[in-house]
Amino acid sequence: MTTRPATVIVDALEIKAIVGIHPDERVAAQKVVIDLELDTDVAAPAGAQARVDYALVADEVSQFVRREQFLLLETMAEAIGQRLFERFPIVAARIRVAKPGALPHAKACAVRISRSA
Repeated sequence: MTTRPATVIVDALEIKAIVGIHPDERVAAQKVVIDLELDTDVAAPAGAQARVDYALVADEVSQFVRREQFLLLETMAEAIGQRLFERFPIVAARIRVAKPGALPHAKACAVRISRSA
């Protein structure tokens, strides 16, 4: 069977989440911006389990991040990656999690990870 690699991209998904180590960050949800690049095979057999639906990916990540609480952006990115590998037929993922306004003179602080199955 021939493979047909493709990358599914969700760009700038905005979610309110509890993330941070400071006491004030543990009280109220703050905006995080998540970029996802998920490598998959579009030649996989037809069916819901063989496709990476970007709407389902966005919904899964949004619900997961809202439900959990994280101390570090790094931990959030790792947890998102693990969740995506469990739920979707992906072979690699690049995940960027940014916290706008984390520093006064920076647009955002972020972490980016790359993982393979």
